[in-house]
This record gives sequence, C-alpha cells and structure tokens, in this order.
Amino acid sequence: MAGEGVQNVIARRVTYDLIIFSGETSPSRYTKFFLEQKIAKNRRFVDHIRFEVATSTECIAQLNAVVAEFEAMKNQEEVHDSWLAAKDARRDKQVYAESTP
Repeated sequence: MAGEGVQNVIARRVTYDLIIFSGETSPSRYTKFFLEQKIAKNRRFVDHIRFEVATSTECIAQLNAVVAEFEAMKNQEEVHDSWLAAKDARRDKQVYAESTP
C-alpha cells in the first residue's frame, strides 16, 4: 500500500513541522508557504547568475582594452614585459583571494 512505513512517518513529520513553522493549518496555505520559499530561492539564483553575467561582461571589456593596448604598441619587448606583468598581477590576486578567509 502507498503511504505505509517509514516514508509516511517522515512525510507526516515534515508536514507537521511545516505547519508549525508557517503557522498555517490549511494544506493550500502551508503548500503556498513552501512554494514561496522555492520562488525566493530561484530568484536569488537568477540574481546570482545576472551578477556573474555582468562580471563576465566587464572582464571581457577589460580584456578587449588590454588587447587594443598591446596591438597599439610597436615594441614587441614592451608587449612581452607588459604581458608578464599582467600575468604576475593576476597570480598575486589569486593567491591573495585563496589566502583570505
């Protein structure tokens, strides 16, 4: 039979905890509370993804600016030195980010 055993006990406990937490006793109301929590979580996820897209767009713009500067340089040794300096700065930034809690 469906709804017997341990699963039924766990489902009942979850339902009772949800009723106590939300303060609602009607199934439609505490289900609505659960769905609202899910919607809030999804909105936070979407906001996070939008932030990541904005960050990526900003990084691409910075990279395009660096490439334009390198193309404008006539001296290849200067380009090489600038490239190594940028690489060292990036590595230092990563080490700092990994070392800070």
